Amino acid sequence: MKIRFSQYSLWLSLLGIVIGVGQYFTPIYSSNILYIGIVLYLMGFLCGVIAFGKHEKGLMK
Repeated sequence: MKIRFSQYSLWLSLLGIVIGVGQYFTPIYSSNILYIGIVLYLMGFLCGVIAFGKHEKGLMK
């Protein structure tokens, strides 16, 4: 099984953005959930940097 960092980057970044933006549209606001969204987004960004370093082909890096 080959690890595709570009795919992880895409999905983690999207999940982080959805969680972060979703905090503003829900009546339940928690800073812990917002921090989780930020951490997921940063993990996606880091996977994108790794994918770029490995010269992976993918939709988004």
